[in-house]
Amino acid sequence: MIFGKNQYEYEVKVCPCDEPEMLEDLLNEMSEQDWELYMLHEVDSKDGDVNYNCIFYREIDESLKSENNEIIDVSDFKSRMEKSLSPFNSPYDQCKDVQRNISLIKSEIKKIKNLLDSPSSDSEHEELNEKLSKKLEELEDLKEEFSLILEPELMYDRVNQPKITIVISDELLSLIDNEKNGELISESVKLRQSLTDELGYVIPSVKFTNQDTLSENEYRIDIRGINAYSGAVYPDYEMFYEGQVNIDEYSEDTIKDFDEFLNKNTIWIPCSQTKSFWEKGKTAAEVIIENLKHIVCKYVDDILDYKDINNYMELVIEQNPYLIQNLIPNIISVGNIRYILSKLIKESVSVKDITFIFEKLNDISEVTMNRDIIVKDLRKSLSKQICNSISDSDGNIYAILLSQDTADFIDQFIQKQDKDEEYEEKSHDTKKFNKYVNKISGVIDNTGIDYNHIILLVPDALRDKLYRLNDDINRQLRVLSKEELSNEFNVEIIETI
Repeated sequence: MIFGKNQYEYEVKVCPCDEPEMLEDLLNEMSEQDWELYMLHEVDSKDGDVNYNCIFYREIDESLKSENNEIIDVSDFKSRMEKSLSPFNSPYDQCKDVQRNISLIKSEIKKIKNLLDSPSSDSEHEELNEKLSKKLEELEDLKEEFSLILEPELMYDRVNQPKITIVISDELLSLIDNEKNGELISESVKLRQSLTDELGYVIPSVKFTNQDTLSENEYRIDIRGINAYSGAVYPDYEMFYEGQVNIDEYSEDTIKDFDEFLNKNTIWIPCSQTKSFWEKGKTAAEVIIENLKHIVCKYVDDILDYKDINNYMELVIEQNPYLIQNLIPNIISVGNIRYILSKLIKESVSVKDITFIFEKLNDISEVTMNRDIIVKDLRKSLSKQICNSISDSDGNIYAILLSQDTADFIDQFIQKQDKDEEYEEKSHDTKKFNKYVNKISGVIDNTGIDYNHIILLVPDALRDKLYRLNDDINRQLRVLSKEELSNEFNVEIIETI
């Protein structure tokens, strides 16, 4: 580390939080060796304990400088320090760290032994022996830690792939820093609660990690290690949709972007400039979590596993064991149960009333065992729940009606596109298809109605196929057939296409 012309070295020490005397001894010992405390941070260890990670720094002794001394630019020092606080470094990083610490301890032991060999008073001699004893103990501990790192069993901890990972760039580290409220972490907990309440969908814990290779202010959402979505957010800014705020001219600090999920232009305005706004924008953490909500529903079939299905079945067994005994495994497999629940959640159909769903599965399975037909019939059985989740406070649902001819054309267009990836580019039907897509988007934008209360109403036979149209219009637009509408709700056709 460089401050002006001076070079500094740093060292990280670990101390249990429940041992204040040990922490005091450590601070005194490091102070005697001219180390200054840079940062003290609480971290969870792998065994569940809570430790203090103490980072110390001091000016490098000219006599000890070598090519192996790590030198980093002071502008990057803080982020490097924050990363070093993590107790979950890779085995390679752990190995290098321990090797370095062993080298340092040996160097200090050598110094103490040289001092012991030089003329000194009895008190100095006793003090040096105590220091030597402590350093030898530290060396033995490091050697033991080093031997554990070399064990191949450590690799088994790396076999299981996290289901959901949010990867952030250095500029976004404050979003997961508990000392700075860690808004992204708390928002992920809030999302888990809301998805459970709304859809009965319990998402697993989210892993947060940092990666140097990401662009400035970039983040990435990985599902089972595969990139599902990436974007950029800006701390200390609020995000608004274009037209959401009445501003004729934006300041130079304004950042313009695009929301891929809603196909809308966005504007990021510094928080210092939005204090008097009537409209409330979204913070960087809220934007990430909103996009995470879309992703975990879109990739629910990759996230929902057999353990989750077992948890659902245990809830049903508590209410009515017969439902499970009658269905599984003779009539329907656990794999098909997983498929059915995933299909419902993907289209925002709640499975919270899980016992009712299994009751309907028992009824429907007496007629058919085809899982796609089961999903179709199950949706109709859940029409009240589906309509209730879409309707406004007065029980109104606003529909864009897709005529049979239009639905047939779009269905054929999608089928041809599936067979030939270049079909859309060379087909004269592309303009006609885009015309329909733009018209649907225009209706949603111009009605002034909350899009959460708008549906695309399509022929029953084509509903499942035409759901794919959402990717081109609005991924939050629900696609329903007339057979899925409950008579208890008022459906108003706002446009026929």
